[in-house]
Amino acid sequence: MKHAGPAELSQLHDLLNNLRALPGVEEMIPGTYHHGGAALLTFHAGTAGTTGRLRAGKGWKSYPVNSPEEQTALLERVRAGLDTAKVAEPKPPGDSSTITHGQKLGTRE
Repeated sequence: MKHAGPAELSQLHDLLNNLRALPGVEEMIPGTYHHGGAALLTFHAGTAGTTGRLRAGKGWKSYPVNSPEEQTALLERVRAGLDTAKVAEPKPPGDSSTITHGQKLGTRE
C-alpha cells in the first residue's frame, strides 16, 4: 500500500483542513499527521480507493475515506481519540508526570 499522493489528497481537502485545525495535531508532510510527537494518521492509496490509517494502541486501523460520510466518520474517530488521549511530556529523569490533551506544556493545570 503506497502513501496517498497529491491526486488522492486533493480529494480530501475539507478533511485535511479539519485535521490541521485540531489542537496538537501537526502535519509532518502532506497526508501524514503526528500528535504529541508520535505518528497519528497517514493516508494511503490502493485498489479500493483512499484509506486513512489511524493509530490504534500499538497498531494501526484502516478506514475508507472515499465519501464525505466516510471522511466525517474518520474525523470523529480522530477527535474522540484526542479527547481521551494522554500525551506524555518529555520528562526529566525521575519525573513521572504526564499532561492531558489541551494542557499546555510546562503547566500542571
